[in-house]
Amino acid sequence: MATTTQTGNNLITTTLIELVGVGLLAILAGMSDDVGKVMLILMWGFMLGWLLLHTSQLAEMVKAI
Repeated sequence: MATTTQTGNNLITTTLIELVGVGLLAILAGMSDDVGKVMLILMWGFMLGWLLLHTSQLAEMVKAI
């Protein structure tokens, strides 16, 4: 596993972009019931995709428990 160093500036920028993205998804989900259902499915898709892409990391976390 390659390790990378992340400067504080990149960390702040990444966090702000992620917060804006989550905020936009929340605003879209609140527009109507139909759009909310679509956004919920989209968010679960992101979650499942992340889980599938990071199975080795998750396995290490389970071993630590």
